[in-house]
Amino acid sequence: MAVLVLPACGGASAADDSAPAPTRVVVAEEVDGMEALISGRLTATGGCLGIDEQLTVFPVGTTVLHPDPLQIEIPGRGKFTIGDSISLGGGHTSPTTDTEGRQVAAGTVIPAECAGSRVIVTH
Repeated sequence: MAVLVLPACGGASAADDSAPAPTRVVVAEEVDGMEALISGRLTATGGCLGIDEQLTVFPVGTTVLHPDPLQIEIPGRGKFTIGDSISLGGGHTSPTTDTEGRQVAAGTVIPAECAGSRVIVTH
């Protein structure tokens, strides 16, 4: 499964060490079998975009439109900014560890700064 991690870089310069790290948007190619309705607010969660402070893997085609404030577009669903309410199909899963020691959920490698015990996978 292909994975894309989209950085949503802010306006700070590279020399500004006090600037927060950009919020990453984790995107998977496809997710099968999860059909629950996931609803909540978009939040920055440990360096990655999430729903209700839980890391979320977004569907293929999700793009970052604006880095600050972070705004994404999900194909067929619309545009969303951090703090917006959102409802998507998907489900919750527990990540596994691959042979390189990285967390993986739904075939998607989770960035180390975003790793946790539960992940929302959407479609």
